[in-house]
Amino acid sequence: NGRYVFLDFYIKELKLNIEYNGDIWHANPKIYKKDDKPIPFNDKTSEDIWKSDKEKINLLERDFGIKTIVIWESDKKPISELLNIIKKHE
Repeated sequence: NGRYVFLDFYIKELKLNIEYNGDIWHANPKIYKKDDKPIPFNDKTSEDIWKSDKEKINLLERDFGIKTIVIWESDKKPISELLNIIKKHE
């Protein structure tokens, strides 16, 4: 449909996308309520941001068969844990 989708980290061989979501930019639901506006210079609510992120993930899965793993900024997972997550999708 002419829409560009940017991926944070894509592993082609596994058809796996890893999204590293910033807590503010993606309105971490552990921090923000649905009506909050976490980005100071933007009028989008948390719910708007979540909807947009979900549409992206659904598009990747439905149209391209790409699975997505979301990692939140505040989770601070060590590299070894991330590698285990990736291995589960091999």
